[in-house]
Amino acid sequence: MGTGYNTDQKLIHTCSRKLGISDFPVTGTTVPIGAIPKGSRIMSTTVFLITAFGPGTSASFLVGSPGDDDFLVAAGDVGELTVAVYGPMLTSRMVLTGDLSVLAKLTYGTAMTTGELHVVIEYDPPVNLEDMPTQFDT
Repeated sequence: MGTGYNTDQKLIHTCSRKLGISDFPVTGTTVPIGAIPKGSRIMSTTVFLITAFGPGTSASFLVGSPGDDDFLVAAGDVGELTVAVYGPMLTSRMVLTGDLSVLAKLTYGTAMTTGELHVVIEYDPPVNLEDMPTQFDT
């Protein structure tokens, strides 16, 4: 688990997590990726598919929030069966009005035994760095 620290400089931050098939033991499992603080502006999301998900013939990977499971990555944005870099997927770059819990969800038809990916969300932290915690887990 990574740790983010505040500095006196304005930097682009990331919220990221490496996930494997073992994180999704049953279809539809939701896994936390991290949190993005209130006042941040999400810049982009990139998914690095390291090992294709298989041996199934279909899968759908989503990244979002508890209220909107495909807010950042929607069905079809990632080819879960093909190793590649997907993104950067750009968002509307709106300013978050509250803290955002970022979740990943994988659904599949046939049981899968392989698959690994890394999700990286870049965000511009709040202008007022005092709004951010001194240290937070991602």
